[in-house]
Order: sequence, then C-alpha cells, then structure tokens
Amino acid sequence: MREQAISARAAAPRGKFSQFHWDYLQSRGIANAMQAIGARTETSRQGDVIALPYGGDMLKVYDPARRDDPWRQWKPKEQRLPLWRLADIDFTQTWVLTEGEWDAATAFEAGYRNVTSLPDGACQPNEETPAKSGKLACVREAWPRISSGKGHCILALDNDGPGRTTQNVLIDILGRWRCRAVEYPEHPKAKGDNGRCKDLNEVYQLFGMRAVKDCLDGAKLLRLEGVFKPDEIARGEPRQFYDVGLPGFDMLWRPYRGSLSVMTGYPGHGKSQVMYHTLAKLAEQGLTCAVFWGEADFWEDVHPWYHAYLYGKNRDDETYSKTTDWLQENFTIISHDVEPLSKLPTMEWYMESVMEAKGRYNVDVSAIDPFNKLMHIRKPGESQTEYIGRVLAEYYNLLTTYRMIGLINAHPVKPQKGDLRPPTAYDIDGSAHWYNSPEFVATVFRPFPDQCGLSISMEKTGRGRGSGIKGKRLLVFDSDINQYKTPAELNWPAHMIQEVAQACE
Repeated sequence: MREQAISARAAAPRGKFSQFHWDYLQSRGIANAMQAIGARTETSRQGDVIALPYGGDMLKVYDPARRDDPWRQWKPKEQRLPLWRLADIDFTQTWVLTEGEWDAATAFEAGYRNVTSLPDGACQPNEETPAKSGKLACVREAWPRISSGKGHCILALDNDGPGRTTQNVLIDILGRWRCRAVEYPEHPKAKGDNGRCKDLNEVYQLFGMRAVKDCLDGAKLLRLEGVFKPDEIARGEPRQFYDVGLPGFDMLWRPYRGSLSVMTGYPGHGKSQVMYHTLAKLAEQGLTCAVFWGEADFWEDVHPWYHAYLYGKNRDDETYSKTTDWLQENFTIISHDVEPLSKLPTMEWYMESVMEAKGRYNVDVSAIDPFNKLMHIRKPGESQTEYIGRVLAEYYNLLTTYRMIGLINAHPVKPQKGDLRPPTAYDIDGSAHWYNSPEFVATVFRPFPDQCGLSISMEKTGRGRGSGIKGKRLLVFDSDINQYKTPAELNWPAHMIQEVAQACE
C-alpha cells in the first residue's frame, strides 16, 4: 500500500545500515551477507526498516523493533514478489531454496551464493490445494528458467508442518530428480519438529556457521521411486523353475517365483483338477500354498481330493489323519465362507489376505480358483477391460515383490451351441489382458464328457530363458487316485488317441 512505501530519504547511505540494524543482523550472523546482497536501512513512515531488494522498485522490508507484524512488502498493485534474488540465480548450477530471507542470507554467509527464498513463506498443511497456492506463484513464474537450467535444488525449508507441506509440493513441481533435501541437526533448544533445528538460521544460532555449511554440503538426493542404477539393485537368488508334475510338461510349463499362470477351460472340463494337481506338486517341492477355493468346501471337496491323491486306493482313517497333517503343513486357506468378513471379498481383499499370509506363514504360492467367485468392483468410470488390466497388474506386482508363484483359474465365455472348440485366453470373460499379462497360459479341454481324456495346451510360456515352450499334451485323468497319465501308459488304442486329438484341434 502507498502508506507503506519507502521514503526517498534514506536514514543511512545506500547499501549501509543503521547501527541498530547492523547489530541485529550481526546477532543473526548475516550482516555481511545482507550487505553484499544489497540490503540497506531505509526510512518508512513507520520508522527505520531493513529493506531487501526484489528487483526494480519492489522491496520487502523488516522492522526488528516491531514484534507483532514486522514484515511489509512494497510492490506494484496486484503483483506478487518473485523469488528473492531471482536475477542473480544460475539455475544451471546447484541452487538453494529457503523459506525466508534470513535463512537464504545464512546460506549466503556459509558460502552458498546461488541462493534464493520464497517471498511469501510456506503453504499451510490445511490448504486443500497447496500446489495451487499463490505463495508458490513465484516458482511457477520462474519455471522457464528453472526447467532449462537442469541444476540441482537444495531444499532448505523449515522443519515444521508448513515447511514439509511446501517441500512436498515443490518436489512435485521441480521433479524429484532435481531436488536434494537437508537434514537439520538435533539440539535440546531446537524449535523444529522431532528435536531438530527449525531452519538454517537456527542451526547457526545453536551450532555456528560451520554447521550450516555442513548441513548444506550434506543435502541428499531424493530417492527416485522405481528408478535405479545397476549397482542399486540387489541380486537375488538365481531363478528356479518348478515342475508342475504333468506328464510331458517338464519343458512346457516351468513356473518360477514372480510368475503368473492363468488356466482356462469350460466348466466340467477339469481345470480345477489341474489346479489341485499343480498345487500338490509344488507343495512336494517344498513350497507352501495360499489358496482361494471359491467353489469348493474344504472338508467335503479339498480334503477328499488330496486324500485320494496322496494314498490312492489305500485310504483309511490313519491316512485320512495324515492327509490332514499334510494339508496343515503345506496349505493356507483364504476364504469368505468360514466366518463373516469385515471387508467385501474383492480382488483387493484377496491380495491383502495373501500379503498377510506371506507375513505370518511365509507362503510361496498364491492361487485363485476360480477368479469369478471373487467380487469385482470397478472404480467409477472404469471399464471391465481397464479393471482386469489394473488388478492383474497389481497382482503381478504382488507376486514379483514377494517372490511368489501365482495361479488363476478363469472361466471363458460360454461357447455358442454346437461350437464346442478349445477355448483360448482371448475367450476369457472380460479382456485380452488375460493373454497379455501372465507369463503362462494353459487351456484345459475335454472333448468327450463321457471320457477321461483331455488336452492341456500351453498357449503362452514364460518370458524368461528356459521357462518353457508352447505345446500340447493329451492326458488321461484317473479319478480314483487323482493322477494324470498319458494314453500310451494306459494302452489306449491308436484310434482312440487319434479321435481325441482331432477333437482337440
């Protein structure tokens, strides 16, 4: 406002300070820096003030004698102050950004000449959209110069709520790659959060100027999430391939930790049997399994299946008990039927449950049979294809993060009457993502419902070297012992094998 304008009559020669102001700046450790920057004592209508140049006719003034509201701005109406010392900043080099001029002058005094500050202070944590705050308009206005400079920015903002809010917004604006953050030291008299100094000037007050320089010199580059140099990636265990135990599949389907296998097939064609069998073979290789059986009762369906698998026709009460012990050791059940849930049984709930099972039971395999028995709630405006792509990507990320093998049984769309042909991954209800997302895709097809002959076709195999090749095998399922054999092992006539093979084309 006009009444706040600085008088042309200076209380001291230009570039000089009154003794009172000099003594005050000396107490803050920044008198020499302020002198070099061009600050001076000026006389306003309210008395002598310290005037900080902001370019042109714009000034920001401070009255050390006034405790209630010592800061004032003098600038053209409806214009904001730019970053302090903007004309002097070289954005091609490392530059320092502080919340206030005193901290910027402290950095200047410590030898960091390429330093600027926010003219209007920090954003408040309770602002709904701090990124749009007018207090950061100075950064947006300087963005053409900042973005073309490519120099790192040392963020030396206040160690408090507003400072952290402002820093987070600035990181988004400037880019994490450009930013380095200071960590203030601890001190019993520190006024910042967590017993640490509040700002650079408090570091000087409590530790001295050398500590300020150490603080700025030690500013660390921010970690880039998901971006690594090779030496930052820890080498894990060599990829180990596991045998699914199906005859003739030792070179076709070789799942490994971090891989996802999807199986599809029409209802009644045996894909659940393949899932049960695959889980058993993985358990026999020392892996523990977390399984969602959406269409099976554990005691009526799951337990009897594995009882027959483990002991064949030699089943009795003793082997029943041993089967219980084997399942207890090798399986964790994820179910929405055992007790009421606090959450809906969605895919997101299932993934949370798998993470919990991983933490408590260290499971190695995550299996869903079938996918459609979970609830699938799309986000507003999200199509089915987008939803399938999203949850498969999230599930795959879980598998790779926790180094687990993933298995999903997914139903294809119902075939048209009279058009019974082997389904493909593109026939799975919902999206082509069912083919694109997993490493392995298997199709189970039983051409003759009254026969136990079926084909299992690997449409897609792992991306890793040695993880498998595409191919198809004709197998026979023996429901008395829940095992798979080849037609040749069972001495099937050649004409029967040919008939089944032709029907599976």
